[in-house]
Amino acid sequence: MSEKLKNGLELTTSLQLSTELMDQYPVKGIIKKTAKDFLKAAENDIANEYSRVYNTNHEFAINAIKKKHQLIKIIAEFDEADFILCSDFLQKFKDNIEIARKKGIVFFDKII
Repeated sequence: MSEKLKNGLELTTSLQLSTELMDQYPVKGIIKKTAKDFLKAAENDIANEYSRVYNTNHEFAINAIKKKHQLIKIIAEFDEADFILCSDFLQKFKDNIEIARKKGIVFFDKII
């Protein structure tokens, strides 16, 4: 995955999370419209890069986007305490990514 696509997906993921949270807050009017317009523009900007990945391995590309959307919805539903716990868990995962990649689900039994 190119750095441009990685950064673009991170940006759109953050923007999608923001719009999900705006639905729950609730934010209305020009602020929400501006956020959604910004998200759409960012998605359009990375579309070509995403298409390249999609054309290489469409199943991977679709599954990756679905998982990102699933994670966004989960995070958006957390209260502050749960978000902090999740953040700490994700940091431990990131810090030990090579072990997690080698051991898969067994790794999670040991860090939890």
